[in-house]
Amino acid sequence: MSLRTPFCDFLDIEHPIMLAGMGGVSYAEVCAAMANAGGYGCLGMAGMGPDFIRAQMRKVKTLTDRPFGVD
Repeated sequence: MSLRTPFCDFLDIEHPIMLAGMGGVSYAEVCAAMANAGGYGCLGMAGMGPDFIRAQMRKVKTLTDRPFGVD
């Protein structure tokens, strides 16, 4: 059984589950794993510099073609 909500349609995801952008934990691999599982992955980038954030975003894009966010 699957639960489909307007949240799923809005974000183009399969499951209404969102990874919290936890700083120091939600890096590219975790974010992409969540996105690949059908949820919404979110990078936890609080306190990180723009070069690191950019590199993490690029890495997520190599690991998944699914939508993700940056927090």
